[in-house]
Amino acid sequence: MMCNIVKTNRRETIKDLDKIPFLDRSLIDYDYYFKFRNHTMFYNTIPLFTTRGCPYHCAYCHSIWPQQHVYRTAENILEEVKLYYDMGIKRFAFLDDIFNLNRKNSEKFYETIIKENINIQIMFQNGVRGDILDKDYIDLMVQAGTSYIPMALETASPRLQKMINKNLNIDKLHENLSYLCEKYPEVISSLYFMVGFPTETEEEAISTIEFVESIKWLHTPEYFNLIIYQGTEMEKIAIRNGISPEVILKSMSNSTLDEEPLTFPFRNKDFAKSLRRRFYKHYWMNKDRIEKVIHGEMKQMTEKEMVLMYNDWFGINATKFNEILDYFSIPKDNFINKTFKSEAEIEVNDFQLKIENYFNKHKVYFTNGLKILLIDVTLSFHQVEQEKNRYIIPPMGILFIATYLKDKLKNQVHIKIAKENVDYCNMEELKDIVKKYGPDVIGLSTVTMFKKNMHAAAACIKENFDIPVIVGGAHSGSYLEILQDKNVDIVSIGEGEVTWLELVNAFIKNNNKLPDIETLKTIDGIAFRDGEVMEGK
Repeated sequence: MMCNIVKTNRRETIKDLDKIPFLDRSLIDYDYYFKFRNHTMFYNTIPLFTTRGCPYHCAYCHSIWPQQHVYRTAENILEEVKLYYDMGIKRFAFLDDIFNLNRKNSEKFYETIIKENINIQIMFQNGVRGDILDKDYIDLMVQAGTSYIPMALETASPRLQKMINKNLNIDKLHENLSYLCEKYPEVISSLYFMVGFPTETEEEAISTIEFVESIKWLHTPEYFNLIIYQGTEMEKIAIRNGISPEVILKSMSNSTLDEEPLTFPFRNKDFAKSLRRRFYKHYWMNKDRIEKVIHGEMKQMTEKEMVLMYNDWFGINATKFNEILDYFSIPKDNFINKTFKSEAEIEVNDFQLKIENYFNKHKVYFTNGLKILLIDVTLSFHQVEQEKNRYIIPPMGILFIATYLKDKLKNQVHIKIAKENVDYCNMEELKDIVKKYGPDVIGLSTVTMFKKNMHAAAACIKENFDIPVIVGGAHSGSYLEILQDKNVDIVSIGEGEVTWLELVNAFIKNNNKLPDIETLKTIDGIAFRDGEVMEGK
Protein backbone atom coordinates (compact mmCIF):
# COMPACT_ATOMS: atom_id res chain seq x y z
CA MET A 1 0.00 0.00 0.00
CA MET A 2 1.37 3.42 -0.97
CA CYS A 3 2.04 5.77 1.92
CA ASN A 4 0.52 9.25 1.90
CA ILE A 5 3.28 11.83 1.43
CA VAL A 6 2.78 15.37 2.67
CA LYS A 7 4.92 18.08 1.06
CA THR A 8 4.60 21.48 2.69
CA ASN A 9 4.98 24.84 0.96
CA ARG A 10 8.28 25.58 -0.76
CA ARG A 11 10.74 27.29 1.57
CA GLU A 12 11.33 30.94 0.72
CA THR A 13 14.91 31.67 -0.29
CA ILE A 14 17.23 33.53 2.07
CA LYS A 15 17.69 36.83 0.24
CA ASP A 16 20.46 38.48 2.29
CA LEU A 17 23.39 36.07 2.42
CA ASP A 18 25.54 38.62 4.25
CA LYS A 19 23.42 37.95 7.34
CA ILE A 20 24.42 34.28 7.41
CA PRO A 21 27.36 33.96 9.82
CA PHE A 22 30.71 32.71 8.58
CA LEU A 23 30.91 28.93 8.82
CA ASP A 24 32.06 27.76 12.23
CA ARG A 25 34.87 25.60 10.88
CA SER A 26 35.97 24.69 14.39
CA LEU A 27 33.14 22.12 14.33
CA ILE A 28 35.37 19.84 12.24
CA ASP A 29 39.04 18.91 12.42
CA TYR A 30 40.66 20.98 9.70
CA ASP A 31 44.11 19.69 10.57
CA TYR A 32 42.82 16.30 9.41
CA TYR A 33 41.13 17.67 6.26
CA PHE A 34 44.34 19.45 5.28
CA LYS A 35 46.02 16.06 4.97
CA PHE A 36 43.98 15.49 1.82
CA ARG A 37 43.24 17.29 -1.42
CA ASN A 38 39.84 18.66 -2.25
CA HIS A 39 38.22 18.20 -5.67
CA THR A 40 40.26 21.07 -7.11
CA MET A 41 43.31 18.79 -6.67
CA PHE A 42 45.01 21.13 -4.17
CA TYR A 43 45.99 20.83 -0.52
CA ASN A 44 45.37 23.39 2.25
CA THR A 45 42.35 24.96 0.60
CA ILE A 46 39.40 26.71 2.22
CA PRO A 47 36.13 26.15 0.32
CA LEU A 48 33.66 29.03 0.15
CA PHE A 49 30.09 29.54 -1.02
CA THR A 50 29.44 33.15 -2.06
CA THR A 51 26.25 32.78 -4.11
CA ARG A 52 23.16 30.60 -4.13
CA GLY A 53 20.60 29.76 -6.73
CA CYS A 54 20.67 29.81 -10.50
CA PRO A 55 18.47 31.78 -12.91
CA TYR A 56 19.04 29.19 -15.63
CA HIS A 57 16.80 26.15 -16.02
CA CYS A 58 19.09 23.43 -17.38
CA ALA A 59 17.07 20.25 -17.79
CA TYR A 60 19.63 17.95 -16.16
CA CYS A 61 19.68 19.88 -12.85
CA HIS A 62 17.47 19.33 -9.81
CA SER A 63 15.01 22.18 -9.24
CA ILE A 64 15.15 22.15 -5.42
CA TRP A 65 17.53 25.10 -5.25
CA PRO A 66 16.47 28.74 -5.62
CA GLN A 67 15.82 29.88 -9.17
CA GLN A 68 16.69 33.40 -8.07
CA HIS A 69 20.41 34.11 -7.94
CA VAL A 70 21.40 35.65 -4.61
CA TYR A 71 24.90 36.68 -3.64
CA ARG A 72 27.11 37.85 -0.83
CA THR A 73 28.52 41.33 -1.31
CA ALA A 74 32.15 41.70 -2.32
CA GLU A 75 32.84 43.28 1.08
CA ASN A 76 31.40 40.29 2.93
CA ILE A 77 33.36 37.79 0.83
CA LEU A 78 36.57 39.76 1.33
CA GLU A 79 36.04 39.85 5.08
CA GLU A 80 35.94 36.05 5.21
CA VAL A 81 38.89 35.68 2.83
CA LYS A 82 40.96 38.07 4.94
CA LEU A 83 39.99 36.22 8.12
CA TYR A 84 41.63 33.04 6.84
CA TYR A 85 44.38 34.83 4.92
CA ASP A 86 45.55 36.31 8.22
CA MET A 87 45.61 32.75 9.60
CA GLY A 88 47.97 31.69 6.82
CA ILE A 89 45.56 30.41 4.16
CA LYS A 90 46.60 31.17 0.58
CA ARG A 91 44.15 28.99 -1.35
CA PHE A 92 40.40 29.45 -1.71
CA ALA A 93 38.00 27.21 -3.63
CA PHE A 94 34.75 28.87 -4.67
CA LEU A 95 32.01 26.26 -4.89
CA ASP A 96 29.41 28.54 -6.48
CA ASP A 97 27.50 27.47 -9.57
CA ILE A 98 27.96 30.86 -11.30
CA PHE A 99 30.25 33.23 -9.39
CA ASN A 100 30.60 35.47 -12.45
CA LEU A 101 26.87 36.05 -13.00
CA ASN A 102 26.90 39.29 -11.00
CA ARG A 103 29.71 40.97 -12.89
CA LYS A 104 29.80 44.22 -10.93
CA ASN A 105 30.04 42.49 -7.55
CA SER A 106 32.60 39.90 -8.64
CA GLU A 107 34.75 42.55 -10.35
CA LYS A 108 34.76 44.55 -7.13
CA PHE A 109 36.00 41.47 -5.29
CA TYR A 110 38.86 40.92 -7.75
CA GLU A 111 39.80 44.59 -7.85
CA THR A 112 40.08 44.78 -4.07
CA ILE A 113 42.21 41.62 -3.96
CA ILE A 114 44.58 43.28 -6.44
CA LYS A 115 44.51 46.71 -4.77
CA GLU A 116 45.27 45.31 -1.32
CA ASN A 117 47.94 42.97 -2.68
CA ILE A 118 46.34 39.86 -1.19
CA ASN A 119 48.46 37.02 -2.52
CA ILE A 120 46.10 34.07 -2.92
CA GLN A 121 45.14 31.33 -5.34
CA ILE A 122 41.48 31.21 -6.36
CA MET A 123 39.87 28.06 -7.76
CA PHE A 124 36.38 27.56 -9.16
CA GLN A 125 35.57 23.94 -8.48
CA ASN A 126 32.18 23.99 -10.20
CA GLY A 127 33.27 26.37 -12.92
CA VAL A 128 32.04 29.69 -14.28
CA ARG A 129 29.54 30.46 -17.03
CA GLY A 130 31.81 30.64 -20.05
CA ASP A 131 29.67 32.56 -22.52
CA ILE A 132 29.19 35.62 -20.28
CA LEU A 133 32.94 36.18 -19.89
CA ASP A 134 35.04 38.51 -21.99
CA LYS A 135 38.76 39.17 -22.29
CA ASP A 136 38.82 42.03 -19.78
CA TYR A 137 37.06 39.96 -17.16
CA ILE A 138 39.38 36.99 -17.72
CA ASP A 139 42.39 39.31 -17.37
CA LEU A 140 41.02 40.58 -14.07
CA MET A 141 40.39 37.06 -12.75
CA VAL A 142 43.92 35.98 -13.51
CA GLN A 143 45.49 39.15 -12.12
CA ALA A 144 43.62 38.56 -8.84
CA GLY A 145 45.14 35.09 -8.52
CA THR A 146 42.67 32.75 -10.21
CA SER A 147 44.53 29.54 -10.98
CA TYR A 148 41.79 27.01 -11.84
CA ILE A 149 38.92 27.85 -14.20
CA PRO A 150 36.52 25.18 -15.47
CA MET A 151 33.74 26.04 -17.91
CA ALA A 152 30.81 23.90 -19.05
CA LEU A 153 29.90 23.15 -22.65
CA GLU A 154 27.72 20.06 -22.15
CA THR A 155 26.96 19.78 -25.89
CA ALA A 156 28.09 21.59 -29.04
CA SER A 157 24.76 20.93 -30.73
CA PRO A 158 22.58 24.08 -30.98
CA ARG A 159 19.50 21.86 -31.16
CA LEU A 160 20.39 20.04 -27.94
CA GLN A 161 21.39 23.29 -26.24
CA LYS A 162 17.84 24.47 -26.82
CA MET A 163 16.29 21.15 -25.82
CA ILE A 164 18.14 20.98 -22.49
CA ASN A 165 17.43 24.68 -21.90
CA LYS A 166 21.06 25.61 -21.32
CA ASN A 167 21.01 27.97 -24.33
CA LEU A 168 24.75 28.50 -24.28
CA ASN A 169 26.34 30.86 -26.77
CA ILE A 170 28.69 28.21 -28.11
CA ASP A 171 30.80 30.57 -30.24
CA LYS A 172 31.33 32.95 -27.31
CA LEU A 173 32.39 30.09 -25.05
CA HIS A 174 34.88 28.96 -27.68
CA GLU A 175 36.28 32.48 -28.00
CA ASN A 176 36.72 32.92 -24.24
CA LEU A 177 38.17 29.49 -23.61
CA SER A 178 40.61 29.83 -26.49
CA TYR A 179 41.73 33.21 -25.15
CA LEU A 180 42.25 31.79 -21.66
CA CYS A 181 44.26 28.80 -22.89
CA GLU A 182 46.42 30.79 -25.29
CA LYS A 183 47.17 33.84 -23.13
CA TYR A 184 47.30 32.19 -19.70
CA PRO A 185 48.73 28.67 -20.05
CA GLU A 186 49.64 28.82 -16.35
CA VAL A 187 45.94 28.83 -15.41
CA ILE A 188 44.59 25.30 -15.12
CA SER A 189 41.67 25.24 -17.55
CA SER A 190 38.95 22.62 -17.71
CA LEU A 191 35.90 22.02 -19.88
CA TYR A 192 32.93 19.88 -18.84
CA PHE A 193 31.00 18.14 -21.60
CA MET A 194 28.54 15.25 -21.93
CA VAL A 195 27.18 12.79 -24.45
CA GLY A 196 24.07 10.64 -24.30
CA PHE A 197 21.22 13.17 -24.32
CA PRO A 198 17.81 11.83 -25.40
CA THR A 199 17.48 12.03 -29.21
CA GLU A 200 21.19 12.94 -29.59
CA THR A 201 22.56 11.77 -32.93
CA GLU A 202 26.01 10.38 -33.53
CA GLU A 203 26.81 13.48 -35.59
CA GLU A 204 25.87 15.73 -32.66
CA ALA A 205 28.01 13.75 -30.24
CA ILE A 206 30.94 13.94 -32.64
CA SER A 207 30.48 17.72 -32.94
CA THR A 208 30.90 18.02 -29.17
CA ILE A 209 34.19 16.12 -29.29
CA GLU A 210 35.35 18.22 -32.22
CA PHE A 211 34.59 21.39 -30.26
CA VAL A 212 36.81 20.20 -27.41
CA GLU A 213 39.58 19.09 -29.74
CA SER A 214 39.58 22.51 -31.42
CA ILE A 215 40.87 24.07 -28.18
CA LYS A 216 44.41 22.78 -28.16
CA TRP A 217 45.69 23.47 -24.68
CA LEU A 218 42.99 22.48 -22.22
CA HIS A 219 44.50 21.11 -19.04
CA THR A 220 41.74 18.85 -17.76
CA PRO A 221 38.83 18.34 -20.19
CA GLU A 222 36.23 16.24 -18.41
CA TYR A 223 34.18 13.80 -20.47
CA PHE A 224 30.90 12.71 -18.84
CA ASN A 225 28.10 10.38 -19.78
CA LEU A 226 24.68 11.90 -19.15
CA ILE A 227 22.97 10.26 -16.19
CA ILE A 228 19.29 11.18 -15.99
CA TYR A 229 18.07 11.85 -12.46
CA GLN A 230 14.52 11.51 -11.22
CA GLY A 231 12.72 14.76 -10.55
CA THR A 232 14.52 16.69 -13.29
CA GLU A 233 13.18 18.13 -16.53
CA MET A 234 15.59 15.76 -18.28
CA GLU A 235 13.58 12.84 -16.92
CA LYS A 236 10.42 14.28 -18.54
CA ILE A 237 12.27 14.79 -21.84
CA ALA A 238 13.51 11.21 -21.74
CA ILE A 239 10.05 9.78 -21.01
CA ARG A 240 8.54 11.84 -23.84
CA ASN A 241 11.12 10.25 -26.12
CA GLY A 242 10.33 6.68 -25.19
CA ILE A 243 12.68 5.97 -22.29
CA SER A 244 10.80 4.24 -19.50
CA PRO A 245 10.89 5.42 -15.87
CA GLU A 246 12.18 1.95 -14.92
CA VAL A 247 15.18 2.27 -17.24
CA ILE A 248 15.88 5.78 -15.92
CA LEU A 249 15.80 4.56 -12.33
CA LYS A 250 18.04 1.60 -13.10
CA SER A 251 20.54 3.78 -14.96
CA MET A 252 20.52 6.41 -12.20
CA SER A 253 21.25 3.75 -9.60
CA ASN A 254 23.83 1.68 -11.47
CA SER A 255 25.59 3.95 -13.98
CA THR A 256 28.95 5.58 -13.41
CA LEU A 257 30.52 8.62 -15.02
CA ASP A 258 32.46 6.35 -17.37
CA GLU A 259 30.01 3.54 -18.17
CA GLU A 260 27.30 4.05 -20.78
CA PRO A 261 23.84 4.19 -19.17
CA LEU A 262 20.90 2.23 -20.55
CA THR A 263 19.32 5.56 -21.50
CA PHE A 264 21.87 6.24 -24.29
CA PRO A 265 20.11 7.03 -27.60
CA PHE A 266 22.69 5.67 -30.05
CA ARG A 267 21.58 2.72 -32.18
CA ASN A 268 25.14 1.49 -32.61
CA LYS A 269 25.96 0.07 -29.20
CA ASP A 270 29.69 0.47 -29.81
CA PHE A 271 29.48 4.11 -30.89
CA ALA A 272 29.80 5.72 -27.45
CA LYS A 273 32.79 3.59 -26.51
CA SER A 274 34.53 4.24 -29.82
CA LEU A 275 33.94 7.98 -29.45
CA ARG A 276 35.46 7.96 -25.99
CA ARG A 277 38.44 5.95 -27.25
CA ARG A 278 38.94 8.46 -30.06
CA PHE A 279 38.94 11.38 -27.65
CA TYR A 280 41.38 9.79 -25.22
CA LYS A 281 43.73 8.62 -27.93
CA HIS A 282 43.88 11.77 -30.07
CA TYR A 283 43.41 14.52 -27.49
CA TRP A 284 43.73 13.35 -23.92
CA MET A 285 46.93 11.37 -24.52
CA ASN A 286 48.42 13.86 -26.98
CA LYS A 287 52.05 14.29 -25.99
CA ASP A 288 52.35 17.87 -27.24
CA ARG A 289 49.30 18.95 -25.25
CA ILE A 290 50.55 17.30 -22.09
CA GLU A 291 54.00 18.87 -22.31
CA LYS A 292 52.49 22.30 -22.96
CA VAL A 293 50.07 22.26 -20.03
CA ILE A 294 52.60 20.81 -17.58
CA HIS A 295 54.66 23.98 -17.87
CA GLY A 296 51.69 26.00 -16.64
CA GLU A 297 50.64 23.56 -13.94
CA MET A 298 54.07 23.73 -12.33
CA LYS A 299 53.39 27.40 -11.45
CA GLN A 300 50.23 26.51 -9.54
CA MET A 301 51.01 23.17 -7.92
CA THR A 302 53.57 21.47 -5.78
CA GLU A 303 55.35 18.45 -7.23
CA LYS A 304 53.33 16.16 -4.97
CA GLU A 305 50.04 17.66 -6.15
CA MET A 306 50.97 17.33 -9.81
CA VAL A 307 52.14 13.74 -9.42
CA LEU A 308 48.91 12.79 -7.67
CA MET A 309 46.83 14.59 -10.28
CA TYR A 310 48.50 12.72 -13.15
CA ASN A 311 48.18 9.46 -11.26
CA ASP A 312 44.46 10.13 -10.96
CA TRP A 313 43.90 11.20 -14.54
CA PHE A 314 46.08 8.63 -16.32
CA GLY A 315 46.23 5.69 -13.94
CA ILE A 316 49.96 6.14 -13.43
CA ASN A 317 51.65 5.05 -10.22
CA ALA A 318 54.34 7.74 -10.20
CA THR A 319 56.05 9.04 -7.07
CA LYS A 320 58.14 11.79 -8.71
CA PHE A 321 57.67 14.26 -11.54
CA ASN A 322 60.38 12.68 -13.70
CA GLU A 323 58.40 9.45 -13.72
CA ILE A 324 55.50 11.33 -15.34
CA LEU A 325 57.86 12.65 -18.02
CA ASP A 326 59.16 9.13 -18.59
CA TYR A 327 55.60 7.81 -18.92
CA PHE A 328 54.86 10.25 -21.75
CA SER A 329 58.39 10.11 -23.22
CA ILE A 330 58.86 13.84 -22.67
CA PRO A 331 62.54 14.97 -22.57
CA LYS A 332 63.59 16.02 -19.08
CA ASP A 333 65.88 18.67 -20.57
CA ASN A 334 62.77 20.69 -21.44
CA PHE A 335 62.21 21.27 -17.71
CA ILE A 336 65.73 21.94 -16.44
CA ASN A 337 65.02 25.50 -15.31
CA LYS A 338 61.41 24.92 -14.27
CA THR A 339 60.37 24.80 -10.63
CA PHE A 340 57.21 23.83 -8.82
CA LYS A 341 55.31 25.85 -6.26
CA SER A 342 57.13 25.07 -3.02
CA GLU A 343 55.57 23.29 -0.05
CA ALA A 344 56.55 26.28 2.08
CA GLU A 345 54.33 28.57 -0.02
CA ILE A 346 51.20 26.60 0.84
CA GLU A 347 52.07 25.56 4.39
CA VAL A 348 49.56 26.43 7.10
CA ASN A 349 50.54 26.18 10.75
CA ASP A 350 48.22 25.64 13.75
CA PHE A 351 45.09 26.37 11.73
CA GLN A 352 42.80 24.28 13.92
CA LEU A 353 43.97 26.12 17.03
CA LYS A 354 43.43 29.47 15.30
CA ILE A 355 39.87 28.75 14.21
CA GLU A 356 38.97 27.31 17.60
CA ASN A 357 40.26 30.45 19.28
CA TYR A 358 38.32 32.62 16.85
CA PHE A 359 34.97 30.83 16.82
CA ASN A 360 34.93 29.89 20.48
CA LYS A 361 35.89 33.25 21.96
CA HIS A 362 32.22 33.85 22.76
CA LYS A 363 31.43 30.20 23.33
CA VAL A 364 28.30 29.36 25.28
CA TYR A 365 28.82 26.07 27.07
CA PHE A 366 26.25 23.35 26.58
CA THR A 367 24.03 22.30 29.44
CA ASN A 368 20.92 20.26 28.66
CA GLY A 369 19.69 21.45 25.26
CA LEU A 370 18.71 19.46 22.17
CA LYS A 371 21.51 17.22 20.91
CA ILE A 372 21.81 17.13 17.12
CA LEU A 373 24.05 14.80 15.10
CA LEU A 374 24.56 15.94 11.50
CA ILE A 375 26.14 13.38 9.18
CA ASP A 376 27.51 14.01 5.69
CA VAL A 377 27.05 10.88 3.56
CA THR A 378 28.85 11.87 0.35
CA LEU A 379 31.79 9.49 0.17
CA SER A 380 32.05 5.76 -0.40
CA PHE A 381 33.97 3.62 2.06
CA HIS A 382 37.52 2.94 0.95
CA GLN A 383 38.85 -0.57 1.00
CA VAL A 384 42.37 0.63 1.74
CA GLU A 385 42.37 2.09 5.22
CA GLN A 386 43.66 5.67 5.46
CA GLU A 387 44.45 5.94 1.74
CA LYS A 388 46.63 9.03 1.38
CA ASN A 389 45.71 10.08 -2.13
CA ARG A 390 41.94 10.48 -1.87
CA TYR A 391 39.91 13.66 -2.16
CA ILE A 392 37.97 14.96 0.83
CA ILE A 393 35.82 18.09 0.97
CA PRO A 394 34.60 19.49 4.29
CA PRO A 395 30.84 18.89 4.83
CA MET A 396 29.79 22.35 3.73
CA GLY A 397 26.01 21.88 3.73
CA ILE A 398 25.73 20.64 7.29
CA LEU A 399 28.32 23.19 8.43
CA PHE A 400 25.93 25.91 7.23
CA ILE A 401 23.06 24.36 9.18
CA ALA A 402 25.12 23.78 12.31
CA THR A 403 26.52 27.32 12.28
CA TYR A 404 23.08 28.84 11.73
CA LEU A 405 21.51 26.85 14.57
CA LYS A 406 24.35 27.70 16.95
CA ASP A 407 24.06 31.38 16.07
CA LYS A 408 20.28 31.51 16.56
CA LEU A 409 19.77 29.11 19.46
CA LYS A 410 23.02 29.38 21.43
CA ASN A 411 22.97 26.94 24.38
CA GLN A 412 19.58 25.48 23.47
CA VAL A 413 21.38 23.08 21.13
CA HIS A 414 24.53 21.03 21.03
CA ILE A 415 25.71 19.90 17.60
CA LYS A 416 28.12 17.20 16.49
CA ILE A 417 29.23 16.72 12.89
CA ALA A 418 30.38 13.46 11.33
CA LYS A 419 31.39 12.57 7.77
CA GLU A 420 31.37 9.18 6.14
CA ASN A 421 34.85 7.82 5.45
CA VAL A 422 36.34 10.46 7.76
CA ASP A 423 34.73 10.00 11.16
CA TYR A 424 33.43 6.49 10.50
CA CYS A 425 34.35 3.89 7.91
CA ASN A 426 31.68 1.24 8.47
CA MET A 427 28.27 0.88 10.08
CA GLU A 428 29.66 -0.43 13.34
CA GLU A 429 31.69 2.76 13.73
CA LEU A 430 28.61 4.85 12.90
CA LYS A 431 26.63 2.97 15.51
CA ASP A 432 29.38 3.66 18.04
CA ILE A 433 29.29 7.43 17.29
CA VAL A 434 25.52 7.53 17.79
CA LYS A 435 25.71 5.47 21.00
CA LYS A 436 28.41 7.64 22.57
CA TYR A 437 26.87 10.96 21.59
CA GLY A 438 23.24 10.10 22.31
CA PRO A 439 21.53 12.58 19.95
CA ASP A 440 17.87 13.57 20.10
CA VAL A 441 17.72 13.93 16.30
CA ILE A 442 19.97 12.92 13.40
CA GLY A 443 20.34 14.68 10.05
CA LEU A 444 21.73 12.89 6.99
CA SER A 445 22.95 14.93 4.00
CA THR A 446 23.72 13.23 0.70
CA VAL A 447 23.78 13.49 -3.08
CA THR A 448 22.08 11.11 -5.48
CA MET A 449 25.30 9.30 -6.33
CA PHE A 450 25.61 8.13 -2.73
CA LYS A 451 21.94 7.64 -1.86
CA LYS A 452 22.54 3.95 -1.11
CA ASN A 453 24.98 4.96 1.61
CA MET A 454 22.37 7.31 3.08
CA HIS A 455 19.73 4.58 3.20
CA ALA A 456 22.23 2.20 4.78
CA ALA A 457 23.06 4.78 7.44
CA ALA A 458 19.36 5.40 8.15
CA ALA A 459 18.77 1.66 8.50
CA CYS A 460 21.71 1.31 10.87
CA ILE A 461 20.36 4.11 13.05
CA LYS A 462 16.77 2.85 13.16
CA GLU A 463 17.73 -0.76 13.77
CA ASN A 464 19.69 0.20 16.85
CA PHE A 465 18.19 3.43 18.19
CA ASP A 466 14.82 5.15 18.58
CA ILE A 467 15.95 8.46 17.06
CA PRO A 468 14.22 10.59 14.39
CA VAL A 469 16.10 10.80 11.07
CA ILE A 470 15.88 13.85 8.78
CA VAL A 471 17.40 13.66 5.27
CA GLY A 472 18.55 16.70 3.28
CA GLY A 473 21.10 17.76 0.72
CA ALA A 474 21.13 17.69 -3.07
CA HIS A 475 19.24 14.38 -3.20
CA SER A 476 16.28 15.85 -1.29
CA GLY A 477 14.50 16.65 -4.56
CA SER A 478 13.75 12.91 -4.74
CA TYR A 479 11.72 13.11 -1.52
CA LEU A 480 9.05 10.72 -2.82
CA GLU A 481 11.63 8.01 -3.32
CA ILE A 482 13.42 8.78 -0.04
CA LEU A 483 10.24 8.50 2.00
CA GLN A 484 9.58 5.00 0.71
CA ASP A 485 12.31 4.17 3.22
CA LYS A 486 10.55 3.78 6.57
CA ASN A 487 13.84 4.57 8.30
CA VAL A 488 13.54 8.21 7.18
CA ASP A 489 11.06 10.40 9.05
CA ILE A 490 11.39 13.79 7.32
CA VAL A 491 13.03 15.18 4.18
CA SER A 492 14.28 18.77 4.32
CA ILE A 493 14.03 19.96 0.72
CA GLY A 494 16.56 22.42 -0.68
CA GLU A 495 18.00 25.30 1.35
CA GLY A 496 18.09 24.09 4.94
CA GLU A 497 19.00 26.75 7.50
CA VAL A 498 15.58 28.26 8.27
CA THR A 499 13.82 24.91 7.80
CA TRP A 500 16.09 23.29 10.36
CA LEU A 501 15.66 26.23 12.73
CA GLU A 502 11.88 25.81 12.66
CA LEU A 503 12.17 22.03 13.01
CA VAL A 504 14.54 22.31 15.96
CA ASN A 505 12.31 24.85 17.68
CA ALA A 506 9.41 22.44 17.23
CA PHE A 507 11.51 19.64 18.76
CA ILE A 508 12.40 21.82 21.73
CA LYS A 509 8.76 22.79 22.33
CA ASN A 510 7.89 19.08 22.26
CA ASN A 511 10.41 18.15 24.99
CA ASN A 512 13.12 17.26 22.44
CA LYS A 513 10.84 14.75 20.72
CA LEU A 514 9.65 14.64 17.11
CA PRO A 515 6.66 16.99 16.82
CA ASP A 516 3.23 15.78 15.79
CA ILE A 517 2.00 15.79 12.21
CA GLU A 518 -0.10 18.93 12.51
CA THR A 519 2.95 20.87 13.71
CA LEU A 520 5.06 19.49 10.87
CA LYS A 521 2.46 20.66 8.36
CA THR A 522 3.13 24.26 9.44
CA ILE A 523 6.85 24.06 8.57
CA ASP A 524 7.74 25.03 5.00
CA GLY A 525 10.29 23.09 2.98
CA ILE A 526 9.74 19.55 4.27
CA ALA A 527 8.05 16.29 3.28
CA PHE A 528 6.98 13.36 5.44
CA ARG A 529 4.57 10.43 5.59
CA ASP A 530 1.17 11.39 6.93
CA GLY A 531 0.19 9.03 9.71
CA GLU A 532 3.47 7.12 9.65
CA VAL A 533 5.83 9.65 11.14
CA MET A 534 7.23 8.44 14.46
CA GLU A 535 5.43 10.76 16.87
CA GLY A 536 7.01 11.78 20.13
CA LYS A 537 5.83 10.06 23.25
